[in-house]
This record gives sequence, C-alpha cells and structure tokens, in this order.
Amino acid sequence: MKYYLLSSLSLAIFVSCNALATENTEDSNKLSPKTINKTSFNSNSKFNYPNISGQLKRKLETTNKNIAIKISIKLSDNLINSDDTNFENEAKAVLNNAGIQYSNFNMVGTSPLFTIEITYEDIIKLSNSSKDIYIEEVSLNTGNLSKKNRGYRTSFTQSDYNGHTRFKDLTGKGITVAVIDSGVANVPQLPNVSHYCFSKHIDQKGEPSNCPQNYPNEGGSARTIDGKQDTHGTHVAGIIAAKPLKGGAPAGMAYNANIVNLRSLHKNGNGSTFDTIEALNKITSDIPDVDIVNMSLGSSSYASENCDGMLSGHLADYKKAIDNLAKKGVKIVVASGNDYQKGYVGFPSCLQNVISVGAVYPTSGTDDYTNETYNSGNVTDYTNLSKHVTVLAPGHNIESTNANYDEADPNSLKLKISGTSMAAPYVSACIARMLERNPKLSTTEIKDIFKYSVKQGSKKNDYDISRPMLNCDDALLLTPSSRT
Repeated sequence: MKYYLLSSLSLAIFVSCNALATENTEDSNKLSPKTINKTSFNSNSKFNYPNISGQLKRKLETTNKNIAIKISIKLSDNLINSDDTNFENEAKAVLNNAGIQYSNFNMVGTSPLFTIEITYEDIIKLSNSSKDIYIEEVSLNTGNLSKKNRGYRTSFTQSDYNGHTRFKDLTGKGITVAVIDSGVANVPQLPNVSHYCFSKHIDQKGEPSNCPQNYPNEGGSARTIDGKQDTHGTHVAGIIAAKPLKGGAPAGMAYNANIVNLRSLHKNGNGSTFDTIEALNKITSDIPDVDIVNMSLGSSSYASENCDGMLSGHLADYKKAIDNLAKKGVKIVVASGNDYQKGYVGFPSCLQNVISVGAVYPTSGTDDYTNETYNSGNVTDYTNLSKHVTVLAPGHNIESTNANYDEADPNSLKLKISGTSMAAPYVSACIARMLERNPKLSTTEIKDIFKYSVKQGSKKNDYDISRPMLNCDDALLLTPSSRT
C-alpha cells in the first residue's frame, strides 16, 4: 500500500480545497498507450490514452495545441526506487527520456507525484513515452475559485433526498453528535449547542487565541466575532440536526439530535493535528454522552486502503484517540476528501475504526466550471474514492444553515456548499436515527447495513470504483428495533 505523509489538516469542503495531488487506480497504469502519428493527429477527434485522465482527454480534444497546460504526473511503482523517498530524480528522468521541455517543475509533498507546465503536443508525446505514468490536469477548481464558479445550478434540500421520507418517528432523539470542525454559530436552527474550542497548537506566539473571547471554551452558546470562521461547521451541523424553521434552511435529517461543537479548525479552515487530537481526547475523557463524531475534515496524507499499520508519531496518536472512542462504542464518521484522488482516500478516513464517506451528485445538472454534465447518483469528480470508502451520500450544492445570516432576511438563513464535508453529516444523521432505533448497533454492523441495504453508486469517468450509496430508509428498515 502506498502512503504519503503530510500533516496539515483542512476542511473537506470542495470550494476551499487547495491540494494539487491527483492519483489513479493501479489498473489504469497497467494499460499501454496507443502509438499515434503526430503529423496526422486531429485535435477534434476522439482518442484513447489509458494513462491520461478522462477530463484532460476531453480538454485536449478542443484546446489550442500551443497552449501550455499545467498537469500532474503520477509515477507508477515500476519507476520508483524503493530505497529512496526523494522521487525528483525519477520524475525528471521520465521527462528527459521523452525529450520534454517543461516549466514550473514541482514535486507534490513527499509523494511520487509532480506538476509541470507543457504544451498539448508534449502531453501526447509524454503519454506515448511511458506506460508507467498517469497524467491529469491540475484543475483550477482545486485552487482558488472565483465566487461565480463556486456556485452550481442544481437545487437540493434534505427533504428531497431518497431516505428522508419514511420512519418519520425516528428523528435522532436522545442521540448526541459531536461535530469536530470550524465552529458552530448561534443560529436559530441550532439552539442549545454545547461549545468547546482547541487552538493552542495553531496559535502563533504573541498573537491572540484562535478561540474568540465570546466563544467559550466549553458550555453556553455564542456567535463568534467573525462568523465567517464558523461557516463550514454551522453548515455541517445543520445537515445533521437543524430544527424545522418556517422560512429558514431545511431541517436536518436527525433534527432532534443533540449537537456538541468542538472547534479545532480556524483561520482559512486550517488547523493543527494536535488540536484535533485534543478534541477527540476531550470527548473520551469529559463528554460521556457522545454517540457519533462527525469529522468533515482531512489531510494531505493518502492511502489506498486501511492505513492503521502505516502510522507513526502524531498520526499514530491521532489513530489512538479514534480507537479509544471506538472502544467506548462511539461511531466516527469522516469525509474522504476532495482532492480528486481515485484509488485513494485522505487520512483519517483511511482508518479501520471510522466510517468513510464520499460524495455523489443528488440531482442531474451541468458543472458551471467544466461545462460537463453529471447525473443524479454519479460520484462527484472531486471525491477521493477507493474501496475503503464505506458509503456515498449527497455532497453537491447542499443547502443548510448559514452562520452569517441577516436577522432581517429570512432567506439568508440558508446557504449552499459542495464537498464530501456535506456528505459525511448525512451519514451521521442517518446513523443517529439508526441508533435511536437500536442503541446497541456496532460500527461493524452499521457498515454491514450500509453495504447490504443500499444501491451502488454510479461509476464515474475512467475509474471502475463502485461503492454503496446511502438510502436511509433501507438502512432503517434493516436496523433491528431490539436485540435479544
């Protein structure tokens, strides 16, 4: 198993994702590219290079041949010296062997992945030169998007989703969900939230604490000085447990569940691994009633499958904190991340004791940025997806609570955001309803119910990876109401 170690944490939200890493499935690298006659190549015709991503292929069919394109290139195991963790020499050898003139060469972290800028024709030349690489465009929507491009035309509310129509008596009552995130604002749909804040490891010496003075370390309820920092966590919490409110955002799927807010992500949606570990340990030691932990966050560390045996240092401590909660029967739900990784998921969603969640499009539509169409149930392009993902749930253009609402404008109580961050709380909310029906369910049993009770998510683009797609009605139907 390949594992790439970087330690920064970030929100698993599509619009704020800044990772450049892109991976492919190992099967893709086993295919050999077709030879092509450069002089007779028609840029408007279909072509097939198994080591070029589908999205990049489509762009190459219509782009100007002289335009430089920023791409990422993944080296296969065949090209990697196992005794050397510095892959720069191997990467440059691939380029030199193909006679490629490139610019802006950059290795991505400690992984066998690098980015360069080359022309259209050189991409084809590079693809022909080696079957042991995988080429994908470094899409602008993994970086800073304009405000216009962050919106999507599709419309969706929780009540529209298949799985929120039956078992209306199960609303999450008596279940407590801890949201480790960027904070939960004091909005009308989320009353009586308990608050905790952890920032000592991200705080810079001499600077004010990232826990605002009117955002207490624990207990009470308060709206932060800068509500923008709370946008993500408030939206996530609302998907789980927003109260029905006339004229406001849709009610959460488990609107009677209790929310505990543990803020460990701060400026720009980033945070310290150590602060998140402290938040996890706080639940273990001092918050005994938590049933579910929702972690719509991730890192720049990736694994293709269970990563429990690959960890050391602070990530081993992170795993230990999650394992301690799991031993107490707490269910931990983690977003798989939005880094376009195919065959990989981000840490901590690669751990055995978590329920890893990817995102699907809940409705059909057209992407405003790429102009590509998608169908309801398709896995979103940005979802990190491997066979380690437990279940897929709606994650695109999801409407939920808005931390920065205007009290004079009821329409401002709702906000639409996309990402696996939005998919994870759907699963947490469904589990809250399942636990209300049967509090003794184990994580393994919940995974089995998802596996056998739901339909498979649609295959997407070039990747033959299919995972169960959430249908909470079916999951509740297979949840025994009592146990001998």
